[in-house]
Amino acid sequence: MKIFYLIVLIKLLVFSNSAVFAQTKVDTARLSFIRTQYAHINDNLKLYKKKTIEDTAKTTEGNEVVRFYKGPEIKKIKAMYYGETGKALDEYYFYNGKLIFYFKAEYHYNMPINVNGSKITSVKETRYYFNDDQLVKVLPNPTKSLSTTALAKLSAETRREAGRLMKLN
Repeated sequence: MKIFYLIVLIKLLVFSNSAVFAQTKVDTARLSFIRTQYAHINDNLKLYKKKTIEDTAKTTEGNEVVRFYKGPEIKKIKAMYYGETGKALDEYYFYNGKLIFYFKAEYHYNMPINVNGSKITSVKETRYYFNDDQLVKVLPNPTKSLSTTALAKLSAETRREAGRLMKLN
């Protein structure tokens, strides 16, 4: 009887590990696809129609929002927001009309940006990967793991902001 349980245990371990490896392959393939699209979009920016607009919702120090179109389809939205002691860059990437990647960079200066000698003292970059309108990976990883609810909320907020920028005139 012990041999039967040992065989069952070994099979469970083997099959559960193969499921984990299969999931890792799927995740790796998904991330690889998103990274390929990101590179392709950035490599072809000169070929896309560009529309620059102003967004007063986030800052009064100045900003620039640029949408890049391939035909009627938005491929990328680049938003730069300036503050007194820093700036924020938001880039949204789309594939078949859906958000697939969001890049956020926050730059902090040692003194107000308009003062001579102002220098960037720190940069915080975060990458958000989406699949089927769901946030699937955040890099660098948050210092604490995010709950499913927190991930869903972050995903919805990011998609909502991307949608707002798509409609901005």
